[in-house]
Amino acid sequence: RERPVRLLPLLFFLKKFSVSPFLVSIVLALHSLSLGLPLLIKAKIIKNFHKKFFLFGTIVEGITISLTVFMPNFILSCVMFLLHDFFGASLWQPIYNSYIQKFSRETKRGKDTSIVFAYKSIGKILSPILAGYLASFNINYPFFFSGLVIIFAFIPILTLPELNPNETK
Repeated sequence: RERPVRLLPLLFFLKKFSVSPFLVSIVLALHSLSLGLPLLIKAKIIKNFHKKFFLFGTIVEGITISLTVFMPNFILSCVMFLLHDFFGASLWQPIYNSYIQKFSRETKRGKDTSIVFAYKSIGKILSPILAGYLASFNINYPFFFSGLVIIFAFIPILTLPELNPNETK
């Protein structure tokens, strides 16, 4: 589940709100902060209820991304956009990495992890193409449908076992 990380917000904010590239660059810098800083804190806080946080973070991220398109002005749209990492990805990303480590074979952890990231990169290849196609119809569509895809990512998460934070592999 990947989306075009830098290109889509840049095009969206420039085209929808006709703001300067400098303003959008500030939003993109804040975007990095809205994920990075909470990750430093939340990765240490989340010790239990991994699956619940994984589900919650994924659904919140999808909802806030989709809601970005319905905000009536640039500021509100930016705030909604920034919330997707602050309350979404910063919750699920450490847990996602924990699941990768949990299910990687101990003697082949590097290989297994690399395979997961190789499959994940398929989304990084296809999502900009799909986003560009959808944007040709309406600049809101890439954000809205990206959010929906993320929301529905909760379905495979339901099949995961709960992680035991005290268990070492």
